Amino acid sequence: MKNGSLADFIFSVEGRPLWSDRVRIILEVARGILYLHEDCEPHIIHCDIKPQNILIDEFWTAKISDFGLAMLLTPNQTRTFTGPRGTRGYLAPEWYQNKPISVKADIYSLGIVLLEIAMIILPLPSSFIPRQNPSPTFLPLFSSSNLNVTHDPQIPVYRSWSSKNYLLKRLPDHLITK
Repeated sequence: MKNGSLADFIFSVEGRPLWSDRVRIILEVARGILYLHEDCEPHIIHCDIKPQNILIDEFWTAKISDFGLAMLLTPNQTRTFTGPRGTRGYLAPEWYQNKPISVKADIYSLGIVLLEIAMIILPLPSSFIPRQNPSPTFLPLFSSSNLNVTHDPQIPVYRSWSSKNYLLKRLPDHLITK
């Protein structure tokens, strides 16, 4: 794609993307995942949602790509069993617990991507090799004691309770306790 991947866009050395552009991209990706999970027949679990698999076209529209690990669900199927698929740092806990996989695994990955977009940081160092679910390594960065260190100042603040604090304090709980 003309403008590369979301990873290229959000980790650009030329400067951080505007908050409004990040929100628009988040919504476009969420709509794309909703289509895969509910409107597409058969339903699709992407299994590898990450910034490198979200491409940005010439109109700066986000497109989900790389369906090489995707799984198709039959009409009456809501989950399936399979071994871990995807990229470290974006995998939902059920991948490591030998539990059935559902569309919720993609939603977990989207949550990690959302945090990356908001914070402009990677979930794990590239050298990290997990022995279990690696996501808890990423999530402590978002504890209330670390918010002032890791947040992006572009995220708008509304009154005394900022949207960034609300978002970043609530998301880790939702990601862990799906």
